[in-house]
Amino acid sequence: MHKFFGTKERWQVFKIVGIYATFSLLWIYLSDSALELFVKDTATIARISIFKGFLFVLVTATLLSHLIARYVVSTLEAKHEGQTSEERFRSIFNNMYDAVFINDVETSGFIDANQTACRMFGYTHDELITMTVNDISSGISPYSSKEALEWLRQALEGHPQVFDWTCKRKDGSCFPAEVTLCRTTHDDKDTVLAMVRDISERKRTEERLRLSEEKFSTAFRISPDSININRLEDGVYVEVNEGFCAITGYQPEEVVGRSSLELDIWVNPEDRARLVREIKAHGIASNHEAEFRKKDGTIIVGLMSARLIDIEGVPCILNIARDITERKHAEELLRESEKTLKLLIEAMPVGVGLTDGQGVIEYLNSSFVDRFGYTIDDIPTVDEWYLRAYPDPVYREQTTSTWTKDLAKALEDGTPVPPRDVKITCKNGAVRRVIVNTQMARNRILAIFTDITEREFTQNELLKVQKLESLGLLAGGIAHDFNNILTSILGNISFAQMFLDYTHKARIPLEQAEKASQRAAELAGQLLTFAKGGNPVKRPVAIRQLVEESVSLVLRGTKVVAAVDIPGNLHTIEADAGQINQAFNNIVINAVQAMPGGGTLRVKAENALLGDTNALGLAPGAYIKVVFSDEGCGISDEEQKQIFDPYFTTKSGGTGLGLSSVYSIVTKHGGHISVNSSPGQGAAFTIHLPSMGEMPIGTDQERNTVATDISAGGSVLVMDDDGMILDLAAKMLNLLGYEVTTCAGGEEAVSHYKAAFETGKPFDSVIMDLTVPGGMGGKEAAQRILELDPQARLIVSSGYSNDPIMAHYEEYGFCGAVIKPYRIKELLEVLRRVRSEPTSQDIQ
Repeated sequence: MHKFFGTKERWQVFKIVGIYATFSLLWIYLSDSALELFVKDTATIARISIFKGFLFVLVTATLLSHLIARYVVSTLEAKHEGQTSEERFRSIFNNMYDAVFINDVETSGFIDANQTACRMFGYTHDELITMTVNDISSGISPYSSKEALEWLRQALEGHPQVFDWTCKRKDGSCFPAEVTLCRTTHDDKDTVLAMVRDISERKRTEERLRLSEEKFSTAFRISPDSININRLEDGVYVEVNEGFCAITGYQPEEVVGRSSLELDIWVNPEDRARLVREIKAHGIASNHEAEFRKKDGTIIVGLMSARLIDIEGVPCILNIARDITERKHAEELLRESEKTLKLLIEAMPVGVGLTDGQGVIEYLNSSFVDRFGYTIDDIPTVDEWYLRAYPDPVYREQTTSTWTKDLAKALEDGTPVPPRDVKITCKNGAVRRVIVNTQMARNRILAIFTDITEREFTQNELLKVQKLESLGLLAGGIAHDFNNILTSILGNISFAQMFLDYTHKARIPLEQAEKASQRAAELAGQLLTFAKGGNPVKRPVAIRQLVEESVSLVLRGTKVVAAVDIPGNLHTIEADAGQINQAFNNIVINAVQAMPGGGTLRVKAENALLGDTNALGLAPGAYIKVVFSDEGCGISDEEQKQIFDPYFTTKSGGTGLGLSSVYSIVTKHGGHISVNSSPGQGAAFTIHLPSMGEMPIGTDQERNTVATDISAGGSVLVMDDDGMILDLAAKMLNLLGYEVTTCAGGEEAVSHYKAAFETGKPFDSVIMDLTVPGGMGGKEAAQRILELDPQARLIVSSGYSNDPIMAHYEEYGFCGAVIKPYRIKELLEVLRRVRSEPTSQDIQ
């Protein structure tokens, strides 16, 4: 019965039977006792006993019927409950996440398998229950069959087993699985329940984790940066990488387990304390710079980033540091380089300006400020710079629009911004010619201003010199013959005047002819100032005397008055007085022509000292500065560019040689001339001439005065290639009492002098033409004569020479010089001076 009733049901049956038995016994006892008390009739008692028996049977039958019915109901209920449990079990069994097999221990075959197993292995249920464990094993499991049997035995003994296995699907693919074995009973038979879980994803995750850990381990190990893990509280190193060892020089075994403070790695321990405080506060610290001490004592600079991590419950610091010692050194070098660059930019002779992309001027170097006068406060923006530097609206629009287009193109395709040639108005109002180069420097614009005002001036000066040299070629070609002709004309006129008294009718025409010849000589002299090699014959000269002579001569009979301001301490210059006087005359004449209605010509002179970087391009030293200022009509900018060009003139009937000859004379004297003028504002000509650095002792006339007690007479040798000059010189000197010998070339002159010298009566004076076309000139002849007689008194005569002999005749052995064309009195003056002065040999 125990198979059909559970404990509860059996208890209920026993309870009912006990109650019934008790009730029955009580009933029987009570009924018999009552009958004996109240019923005395035996028949009645017999009948009542029969009724009691019948009633007992009826109750017993009823009880049995109840028990039978209850048995049937309980059986049916148990069967129903069993069916429900089976369905519940089967549902859970088939829908488990893991594959479940019930294995027969003896055959290793499958008794049952759930639907998960079918899906996992690709078999149907009917196929699986005909298979064994070996059919779904891959055969590549890392465990032996002996180990598998041991797991099975342990499971049957009630010890569940869990292990990894490699399973094989129906399609032949394999997958890793976790197998759990436990004992179970099936049909009163011990079996093994095997649960198989596909752990492919777990294995993949584990592999990824392994690879990740391997990568981390590799990165940790081989990183060139220093990586270390140390405990937060005491700084004891837990682990260090190769980069740490390479940077610090320590080996892992020397570091791990020891404190950084113990190893004295931190140069300043406060750096670590500050790092720890930040990590405790924020859990992370970034870009900390600190100095570290290597094992060998070398100090390095590290850049650290650290994070708080937990290792087995112990707070630690993961510290990544990079050696930036070289970078810091490079930064220092860069700072020094930037400092040097700034110094270079400050020292550059060009202006430099830097603006941001919004047009704000960020930097101007000192050259910019010195040259243009503007500071950043004056021109804080590019727009303000345009307004100040280009005050003319039309010019400003032309200049800025072109620059804006070029800059936009440069920003668009990287095309370089071409240089711009502009005229900039300085803060003081002066206008300077400037080349502007623009460069893009990241988001900034760098502008370099090269002032070419002086360079343009120098180029113009060079161009003038070249033009004058071209004119000099022409002058040199005609000067010799032209002056020879003028010498003959002037000489004959002056010779003729010697035979006339002051009342003779021919004297006035001769004087007019002499003046015309002198003007022709002056014109020839102007041409000769351009001749290459025609250096001036220099002597110490007082500027005051030359200025006064020019002003007195030129202004006589004009409406112009002079205001001369020359200090008494003005130094002397070494110059050709005739040429300087000619230059001053031309400037004064130009002033008179500029003031036809009259005015004042102011002449001011002073001592000046020029430095190494003077804008005139002159050698440094002492100079005399002379300024001629008029109140005339002025000169335009265009005319100023050509005012010193030969043959350029704005006056009808002018030759165009006046100011150009001034320029040539001043230049050949080592000086400089410039003009400053504006239309309607007059003109100022400024001349700089080298100074001798001393005050004049006396006038040029006083120094050159010849003793008048020296009478004319003596023997003179005259050499010239022009027959008319020889004839004229012979007649004039004969008339004055000289004994004259003439010849046409240097060879004859040497021969004549040698013959006279050998007789013991050498010539008192020798006048030699410097240039003899096709023959020996005066220079070579003089050397030969001096070899014969070092006491020879030689006079050089020329109207033009490519050699500087006329300016420095003493260096070539001559005692004097006479410039063609000359008159009788000039020739006589030279002869007298030569006779009165000692020769170079006498001085020695």
